[in-house]
Amino acid sequence: MKRVLNFLVIAVMALSSCKKDDEIETSSVSVINATIPYDNDYDDWIDVVKLLVNVEREYDPVSQKYVWRGVEVAKGDYRNGGFTINLPEKVENIKPFDLEMPPKAKISKKNVLYANSRFIAYDKDDEQVGYFYYIHFFFCEETIVESGLFYFDRDFTITGSGTEDGDLWSFTCNFKVRWNFLYGINSRTSDGVISVKMTTSEPDCMYWNFRTNNERD
Repeated sequence: MKRVLNFLVIAVMALSSCKKDDEIETSSVSVINATIPYDNDYDDWIDVVKLLVNVEREYDPVSQKYVWRGVEVAKGDYRNGGFTINLPEKVENIKPFDLEMPPKAKISKKNVLYANSRFIAYDKDDEQVGYFYYIHFFFCEETIVESGLFYFDRDFTITGSGTEDGDLWSFTCNFKVRWNFLYGINSRTSDGVISVKMTTSEPDCMYWNFRTNNERD
């Protein structure tokens, strides 16, 4: 299970509406239309949202805050409680997709190249103030759905299921060339068994949220 959880952590180191249909297999994404679904004052202090790829989080001892390091590939103004970003068709400096996977997980193609990403918020002084992420909580079911946006250089799939350390995992991922959301559905059964499902099908009722750089994941 450690391998699957490590994969999920890296993934989220990576619209707002409830779907009434069953899960839908998503294809390549080209535009992000994000709206924060609750009242907020972010318009007063967030000026622009930048999409960074190959991101890593570091602690800056000067500002005493966590900051994101990466390469900017697109951006959009934050206005009226949301932002729109047109995703680039090509990303440079992508890396080998070499994340550790469970032994029974099957990747359909070798030598895949990818980039992870983050939606980083900046104020009018071009200082990082936090980041936006796409998520959903099902409190009554002890389930959380996290997501990450990835860029891939080709179509491929990851499939398979199994158990590790007594817990359950599964992959039903159909990635398309360029941009894709990956969703990690984490749940716990009544007898304490953890289930992690990785999928490219968007679950119901995902929404955008914001977290400041002062908060720890």
